[in-house]
Amino acid sequence: LDANTISDRDTNYPFEFRKNRPRSIWLDVASGLFGGVNGKEVQAVRFMLEDFIEWARENPPKNPRRDDTERWEVALLSPYQAQRRGLRDMVRQVTGMSFETRFDLNQMSNPSPIMLVVNSSDRFQGQEADVVFLSLRNGQRIGCKRKGFNYAILRY
Repeated sequence: LDANTISDRDTNYPFEFRKNRPRSIWLDVASGLFGGVNGKEVQAVRFMLEDFIEWARENPPKNPRRDDTERWEVALLSPYQAQRRGLRDMVRQVTGMSFETRFDLNQMSNPSPIMLVVNSSDRFQGQEADVVFLSLRNGQRIGCKRKGFNYAILRY
């Protein structure tokens, strides 16, 4: 994408989730690390994801030039495998589905037009999503996996 493409997209097909607030946000979540999973961060992602699922039910995608014109594309990513599994388990609870990485939320008992992917930032490299949740998980030291962080920030 170049600057004109992004500007055109935002003008012609505005993304109205979180109206009047920045598109990108950073949440500083306290450490709750246990068994390689920051449960407090998983809960923060869950809260935001549930908000988006509810919003998407009333706001299907409108851009006819999208790859998937019927569903929003959402990615939950982490450079840490244990955190990725924690995110996956949370999505299983929220959706009632038992998939491993791809969840079609149109199949939920209360459907929502979302295709959701839970993966590592390394494996997601080169893909796109309308909404990306990046869980850096680290709670025991300052910093995070440089490679995973670079993939996530520079590629999305």
